[in-house]
Amino acid sequence: MIKQSLALVFFIILFYYAYTIFMDNKKKGYLATLLMSLIMGMQYIFIKDLVKLSNNNVFLVLSSRFFVAFIVMLIIFLIKKRPIDLSFKHKEMFKLSFYNPVVNFSFQTIGVMMCPVTTVSVLIALIPIANVIVSYFMLHEKLTIKQASCMAICIAGTIIASVSSSVNNNYHFAIIGAALIIMSIFSRAIYQGKFKQIGKDVDLNDVCFYQIYYGFIIFLIILLVFMFLSPTHQIISVIRNIDFIYGILYLALLATIAVFYLNNFAVKNISVISVGLMNNVTVLVSTLAGIIFLSETFSYIQGIGLIMILIGSLLYYHTKK
Repeated sequence: MIKQSLALVFFIILFYYAYTIFMDNKKKGYLATLLMSLIMGMQYIFIKDLVKLSNNNVFLVLSSRFFVAFIVMLIIFLIKKRPIDLSFKHKEMFKLSFYNPVVNFSFQTIGVMMCPVTTVSVLIALIPIANVIVSYFMLHEKLTIKQASCMAICIAGTIIASVSSSVNNNYHFAIIGAALIIMSIFSRAIYQGKFKQIGKDVDLNDVCFYQIYYGFIIFLIILLVFMFLSPTHQIISVIRNIDFIYGILYLALLATIAVFYLNNFAVKNISVISVGLMNNVTVLVSTLAGIIFLSETFSYIQGIGLIMILIGSLLYYHTKK
């Protein structure tokens, strides 16, 4: 399943780059958000499997993910002969990296460990709400009455689907896990708002490189601290596991490098609110992935909630045209 997923997503990315040659940047921004949502929707399956394979060592997963991503980005920069500065003097980049990936990915990974994927997928639908709040305070972006109505449809669908999801999967709704997922969503929204403010003055390649570099360093430090406090001899056997390797490749190459590029490109060319609402495609993808690959239950009430979320997103997109 992992090999097929990797091949499929790589094909989709190639199709994306071939197709966008004939599009303006705004349309490319919407398509980038759609592709990013597809990749992100599948990543929760890999995160859940990798956390289990690592015996719940969240920061082993995160440090491995960003180590591979950093090495790939380093090779890309060397091939392109781009200047590389591995110091910590880039304050703006470091601030961006604190919100995403450090806070975002830490809370997200721990939250996914504590909640069923179908519950996580519904919480993801809160992304537009977080983006609207952040955009209102940071970017002064406004909503029309029609757009607010679309938002209300998404919120209602989120409530319906989340309550049904937690009941049907026989989980006591993991308050801590859900809170961490929500905090990761707001951290990502703050990152997008801050990037929107400086996005015109920075190069996308540099932003992605330093996000991954700083993320790798911080996650590695945290892992080493945990290893010192609680020594374990299982790390080597974990990282040699073929399923762990394939999962890390997906998270590093697609859910990290590709998503960072796509997200930064989208935020640079369309509004943060639009990026958030288009991201609701992730809800559908991750829910279906949880049902198909993890055998999590799904009811018609959840279906109604998800349909409402998608309708709200599509109507919002129509109002922006």
